[in-house]
Order: sequence, then C-alpha cells, then structure tokens
Amino acid sequence: MRPRLMSLNMTTALAAIRDRQDRLLRVLSTVQPHRIRPRSLGKRIRSLYQTVDLRSPELVTDTHHTAFRLIAEQTWHRPLWTWDGSGGMRGLLMHLLITVPWSLPDFLFALPHSRDTWRLTRAHRAKVTLLAHLGTGGTMRTARDRGLIPASLTRRMHHRLLAVEGALTLGFAIRTVQLQAFGGSEGLLEALQATRLAQLQDDTHHWQKVIAWLCAGQHRLPLDQLRPLVDWLFTRSPQERRQRIRQPLPAALRRAVEWHHTLHRLSAGSIQPGPLPASGIPEVKLEAPWSMTELRTGRALAAEGTAMRHCVATYWGSIMSRRSSIFSLRRGMLRRVTVEVRLSEGCVVQARGARNRRPDGMETAQLRAWAIAAGLRVRSL
Repeated sequence: MRPRLMSLNMTTALAAIRDRQDRLLRVLSTVQPHRIRPRSLGKRIRSLYQTVDLRSPELVTDTHHTAFRLIAEQTWHRPLWTWDGSGGMRGLLMHLLITVPWSLPDFLFALPHSRDTWRLTRAHRAKVTLLAHLGTGGTMRTARDRGLIPASLTRRMHHRLLAVEGALTLGFAIRTVQLQAFGGSEGLLEALQATRLAQLQDDTHHWQKVIAWLCAGQHRLPLDQLRPLVDWLFTRSPQERRQRIRQPLPAALRRAVEWHHTLHRLSAGSIQPGPLPASGIPEVKLEAPWSMTELRTGRALAAEGTAMRHCVATYWGSIMSRRSSIFSLRRGMLRRVTVEVRLSEGCVVQARGARNRRPDGMETAQLRAWAIAAGLRVRSL
C-alpha cells in the first residue's frame, strides 16, 4: 500500500505543476514581453513572472500586468531569486526596491490593477519612482527637486504626506495634505475623491489655489455639486480658470450647474449608440431584487443619463478609451445608482443616484458587496 500512496501523491504533484505552468503561460501570452522595448525589459518582466509564480503564485494574475511592468522598470537592490514569497506584493516591493529600515506610507505600495501593460500614466510611474527614491534614503526635498512631487508643497506638507492613511493614489494623498493645510473638512475630502482633482495635474500652483478657494467657501458649497464645479473649472484655459476662482463660490456654482445641464443635452444626442468596450470585470449576482448591470452600448449610457438626470453620457469618451466603465445598480427594474469604475486603478471612484444624490445606506451596502465580490476597491461613494 505504501508505493500506491506515493504514486498517487506524485501524480497529484505533477498535475499541480502542469496546471501552474499552463496558468503562467496563459498570463505570459497576454503580457507579450517580446513586444516591450527595450528587449531587456521584456526579459526582466518574464523572469519576474516566473519567479513570483514559484514563490507566491496568487500574485500571478492578469490584473497585475501594470504592477509588474512598473517594478521591472526600477533598479533592483537585491537579487529576485532571494525573495522568499512572504508579504505579497508589498513584500516583493520591500525586497527589490527598499534598502532603508524606516516605514513608508501605505499608499506608495498600492500599485494599479490593470490588464493592459501599456496603459501606464505619469501618476503610476511617479508613485513607484517616489517609493524607490524614499526607500533608498532619499528625502522629500530631493523628490521635489526631481519632480516626483509638486513644487508647490511646503515643508510641513512634506511631513504630512508621509503620514497620510487611507489614500490609494499619490494624487489623492497630495490633495489630502493640501486640504488639511487649508482647513478642509472630512466631507469635502470625501467628495473630492470623485473629481478630477483627485489626480495629479500639471499646473500644481494653480490647482493648489483652487483647493484653498474651495476650503474657504466650503460652508456654502453643497458637496453633491462639487464634481460639476470641478468639471466646469477644467473646461477653460489656465488664464480663464484663474478668473473663475476670483468670483464668489455661489456665483461660480450657478454657472457650473447651467454648463452641466447644457453639456448633458448636447452629449445625449451626440454619442454613438453602438457597443462600448467591455471592462472585463466579472459578473456578480447580488441578493434579489438587487442587480448590477454594465452599460455596454452608447444607447444604454444615454438612457441612464436621461433616466437619472445626471451627466453620465459625458463619460462616453472615457469608456471608449478604456479609462473607465459605467455600471447601473438596480432594484428590480428601477435604476437606483450609477457607478463609475476606473480601470487603471481597479476601484470604484464615483457612485451617484438621481440628480447626483449620494447613495443611501442600503445602496451603499449593495455597492460594497458587489465591489468585494468583483475584486474592486472602493475609493468614494
């Protein structure tokens, strides 16, 4: 009986090895390292996948393509083969990029979740480069000199940035310390997550003035109208934006709402009704009568905006360029909440009901349950 048991165990082990090899080949076929230039980077990505598959196979998924590409672009300070597989993605980053013993904020270790290795933004590279810079003894001042963080940040903001908790991106961590410096409330910070200001912008001095302007008038600003206001500010040249933030906040808000209504009417009639790119997010069944539906056509997107009385139709361009995907949370046949998922970050960045209202408690519970089941993070509701 003993040899029989050994034979069964060996057969099972060999089958597990074959399954792991097949899974790794499927992932590598989607990465296509031979298409990455320079060729040495493609070889490095392939060796990274193969080693991680041996040490920590749960990390070898098609959603980690971007993360592995970013790691491969950095200078490694220890041999890859000496990593023991502990700590997951954070442990891999600590082993390859960190040489100093001090602790670093968690948001620097939150790498993007994306299936597309070639859609790397400036913010993605800036965060990993900042992690490597600080992890080898660099300071915030030298990081500012290298352009890794905005030059508009003060020394006190530098110290606060290293203590930020709960942020998922470098851009939002910077906005957090700016709001803290100008006396912004927690509610304003939460509402800011769903706007374009949560991301890094080029004109850092100007947008820091915008943050100060919003904080000064936050007691007169309905938080559900912050996103239309920010979108309105982004529609003009820097000189016109400077003139807009010189006017009182209530007057600017009225103009922003009028502009948004006009834009919605134009967009609903101009978007193409054909199919939209699929997000690749798995379908999740919620507790009846709740359901989550991905909007797969321009016609469905326009219908959602008309029924909910908001500007989701204006996101057609973001969906076509695979930056975002839009979902509709429904109870039976009734539309309740429209949800935006930013694909490059793998997280829910916005959820709004009719007329841009915020989700209630029951809707929020269903949204969070769906996000967990779909493998998404939640940045703002």
